[in-house]
Amino acid sequence: MSDERCAYVLDSNFFITPYRNYYSPDIAPSYWNQLRIRIQKTSSIYTVDKVKNEICGKKDRKKDFLSDWFRKNFPRDRIIPTSKIISPYYEQVIQWAESRDFRSTALNEFKDQDNADAYVVAAALYLKEKKGFEPIVITDESYEPRAKRRIFIPVVCKAFAIRWNGILPFVKELAIKL
Repeated sequence: MSDERCAYVLDSNFFITPYRNYYSPDIAPSYWNQLRIRIQKTSSIYTVDKVKNEICGKKDRKKDFLSDWFRKNFPRDRIIPTSKIISPYYEQVIQWAESRDFRSTALNEFKDQDNADAYVVAAALYLKEKKGFEPIVITDESYEPRAKRRIFIPVVCKAFAIRWNGILPFVKELAIKL
């Protein structure tokens, strides 16, 4: 891992995309085992409770490999409760989005209390401003500054001077080998 001051905030798609698209547990079980080890050994990897909800279901009832894996392997003390970051960080993110020229459907989706995206960026702001970390958001989303129909996490990160990176570069940084 890079600098000790770095903190990584994982978006839902960090888990969901590999699970669904290219590291299915039946063909790449070593990926999930190595990911478990790296996450548990690296104290600077975080996510938010909204990401957990997207993976495990709102009431923690979803039953599939990914939800079971997440419940068993992601350290609870590194799942940031959104109640800690709602004010003022979440509000800053929402105010920024409202001040831009996004379509109302994009804004409503971004503000949806069940959508983790705004909370992921708010968590990065929280780690930056309250904990002194240099946060890096890990997401599968691309930087689409002209998009109006959807608010992309990297666009929001750039507005708040927060770094972001994709899944595969981060997996490489974790030194996960298949």
